[in-house]
Amino acid sequence: MKRRMMILFMMVLVPILVMAQNTENKPRITISIDDPDLMGVPNASLVQVQREIIIKSGAGEQAFIGIYTEDLNYPKAQELGYMELYGVLITGVVPNSPAWDVRLMDDDILMEIDGKIVVNYKEFDKIRKYYRPGDEVKLKIFRSGEVQLIDFTFGQRASRTSAPDEKVRASLTVGFGGGSYLPYWIDLDMTDVNKLITDLGMKSIPDNGFVMHGGGGKGSLGKGYFIGGVGAGYTDNSQRVDPNDSTYTNKMVYSIGFGGVTLDKRFAISRTFVGSLGFMLGGGSHNLELIHSNGLYNWNDITGTMYQSNNTKLNITKSYLLVQPRAELLVRLLNWLALRGEVGYLYGYPVTDDWKVSGIGEDTFDIQNSPNTKMQSITFSVGPWFGF
Repeated sequence: MKRRMMILFMMVLVPILVMAQNTENKPRITISIDDPDLMGVPNASLVQVQREIIIKSGAGEQAFIGIYTEDLNYPKAQELGYMELYGVLITGVVPNSPAWDVRLMDDDILMEIDGKIVVNYKEFDKIRKYYRPGDEVKLKIFRSGEVQLIDFTFGQRASRTSAPDEKVRASLTVGFGGGSYLPYWIDLDMTDVNKLITDLGMKSIPDNGFVMHGGGGKGSLGKGYFIGGVGAGYTDNSQRVDPNDSTYTNKMVYSIGFGGVTLDKRFAISRTFVGSLGFMLGGGSHNLELIHSNGLYNWNDITGTMYQSNNTKLNITKSYLLVQPRAELLVRLLNWLALRGEVGYLYGYPVTDDWKVSGIGEDTFDIQNSPNTKMQSITFSVGPWFGF
């Protein structure tokens, strides 16, 4: 009897031990639905179990989109015309990926995945991990000023080494605009002007180049195009006693200026270097003010001063329409500061053939036999740029 009881006991115990051993070798899954993102979701416990398996134990396949993203900053949002305060910026697309197939592209802003708001990159990565290869969703994106809904199917990552997935990648931004003080070195042919003023016994204008001082700025039109304005000027003066009559003094003030509207197309070389090609359209002029005076003026004898004295004053000008093709390089130092370099060629088309003497109001008088003075030169500019 005892022998039979022992056999029966062993027959029951052995299967129990085997089952216990098998249970110990299996992975344990703790079901928890305290994740706030799963509150109110049907079968939340099942979703959480799947998430535990995929994320914590590394099993299963992660959903693959095939985009590079980064958090959206205000200057970039302003450049793209995006007015919301959420979303991630797409900075690249993996060739032959699901994102490639639906034609996602650089500078798209991913706003929502199946109605889930993508606040930033961290939230985007969190939302993505809920999905598996083959899941179908709708992506809400902002592109070229419009919101679009795109049907999307998640793909399968081949391997981490052969198929990069979503990750933060440095965006090659072209900036958002700015402005600054702009010095211009210019080398004009000053032969005509210098001959006139040296004949009057005054010093010549530098004929090996001089620096014009000015300023300018620009703002983004989108897609790398920038519109703005620029202006610069230079002034020189001299005087001497008239060698023929020491009671008179000859004075001269020479000035030159130009300004206009600029249009440029920027392209990012790296996060630090941004280049641009463009042109300036505007106008400019040579201006020469001459006075020969003894400094003696009497209100009661203005008529005598006009008709009997040698007091003389002339304002001489020559005006031009200008075009300046130019190339620019920005070296980014800070988010709001860069070093700017520019090279261009200033070409002036004369409005009239002759120099003019300014009269009263809008009156002008042609100077007969005046030279066809040119306004054209290569230009260089280097200085700080506030903005980017």
